[in-house]
Amino acid sequence: MRVAILPKKVLIPAISLTSVGGVYLTKSIVSEKEERITASNEADPNATQPTIKERFKNKNSKRVLLDATSHDKVWAAILKEYKKNPDPNLPIPQSEVSVEKIKELCSSLGSSTDEGGLDQYEKYCTRDTWKGSVPNLIEVGNKVKWDKKKQEYGNGSVLPITDIKSSEELPSWCEGRYDKPMDDKEDNYSDYWNLSNWCTWDSSDEQS
Repeated sequence: MRVAILPKKVLIPAISLTSVGGVYLTKSIVSEKEERITASNEADPNATQPTIKERFKNKNSKRVLLDATSHDKVWAAILKEYKKNPDPNLPIPQSEVSVEKIKELCSSLGSSTDEGGLDQYEKYCTRDTWKGSVPNLIEVGNKVKWDKKKQEYGNGSVLPITDIKSSEELPSWCEGRYDKPMDDKEDNYSDYWNLSNWCTWDSSDEQS
């Protein structure tokens, strides 16, 4: 009498098979482990966070990021505005607030990863441009409007903008200031007045 010898049972790790156009794709246990590790790293709270300065740049804001080594008139304007309306949340004793202290604060905030300081950073370390402050400025390169504005500007016996010698220089004078950070309108009233009067276009220009 013969005794049937059965083969030993072999255990095979479970795998998933997916058919794509007749081809079977195997998803290994190793790849699943790698995915779990990757997901864990992405959720890691200790991963590098962007600084406030980087967050501001990523917002694609129309405001200008101020340079501590320049923009002197703008820094002075920010200090003047603070003195008119002191900010109790500013982490500088009110009696010690100065341009240099504000610059130091901006440097500290800019390198911080605590996004809670973003509002203060925008208020004290960045500035709106003239383009963002003066409405109806003539578009850069709009020859039709500039030609008409140059004609109006040149009709006066005295040219109001002391920086230019003829009406032909008007477009470049105006456009060259559009993206500059706005300083104090009171201390720099001539620029604000000239931009508002000679670099803008409204319904009255259409009719004249």
